[in-house]
Amino acid sequence: MQGTIILGLIQGLTEFLPISSSGHLVLAQSVLGLTNLDPAFNVFVQGGTVLSVLLYFRSFYKKLTLKYLGLLILGTAPAAIAGLLLKDKIDMIFSSMIGAAIGFFATTIVVWLSRYAKSTLEEYNAPRAFITGLAQACAILPGLTRSGTTITTSLLLGISPVS
Repeated sequence: MQGTIILGLIQGLTEFLPISSSGHLVLAQSVLGLTNLDPAFNVFVQGGTVLSVLLYFRSFYKKLTLKYLGLLILGTAPAAIAGLLLKDKIDMIFSSMIGAAIGFFATTIVVWLSRYAKSTLEEYNAPRAFITGLAQACAILPGLTRSGTTITTSLLLGISPVS
């Protein structure tokens, strides 16, 4: 019980940073000796984060045009499909410290690449949304940051950050 509370706190503290909350959950589970947790636990704690984001941005979603709603769906689809098709392999990687370590290393490279991004004020379009979605699908793996990966990918695609 205490272990799951600690894991919930780690999830809440790390989710909104450009670091991997799932990688830190894998690391914490290993340190705490929580080897028999159901993989659904990770989905559950991350689901709480998704719910909080949806609630916080609910007024923003009401203002979405049909075009941007479509781009949002297109950008989310690759991760959803990868999660469904590769569920067993992903569950296996989530129990691996080596998988998380590789993901942490990949995050370092991804975030480092962002320094080479040149904003061209390009408009977000379907190909860019799909490529960003593919990057997000890769970031399902523990150790890879979803926010850092999608932000870096968008920057490398020439998308200007909104201030």
